[in-house]
Amino acid sequence: MRRSIIAGLVLAVIQSGAIAGLGVKASADRERLPRAWVKVRPVNTRVAVTGRYLQLYLVPESDVDPTKWPRVALSIRDGRVVARAVGGNGVRLFKPRDAGSLPAVLFPAVEHYVPPSGEEPARLATKDLWMEVSVPARGAPRGVQLGVMVDGRIRPLGY
Repeated sequence: MRRSIIAGLVLAVIQSGAIAGLGVKASADRERLPRAWVKVRPVNTRVAVTGRYLQLYLVPESDVDPTKWPRVALSIRDGRVVARAVGGNGVRLFKPRDAGSLPAVLFPAVEHYVPPSGEEPARLATKDLWMEVSVPARGAPRGVQLGVMVDGRIRPLGY
């Protein structure tokens, strides 16, 4: 009995250390990686199981043809996220079937939690949404905060 308690405590310490390490890495990434604002499109706000989460497609500036799901590398130019074609590793760029004349988006979509103190996610999704992201050298951008375009300026939502 005593041995199983000690084993459980050791496992809890190891798991807590792993979670703390991920938190430290995420905080360090937010500080050292370049950041920029990128337009976002909600994926589907009518699905009840998403709760307070918004699923968002990031819409980078790009002149890459999205019809063949190309892999792209992301960079920041003039304060905006820009996608350029690369071979092999990279994030996918695609154009959803229902997009019509809308631009291509990054795949997969990112999720953003809207706290209870924030606006209802379904109503929030009807606005001109932007997301501040940190852009690593490789891989998908990481969301930092949401903002809304008001009078030509992005206003962070602050939650």
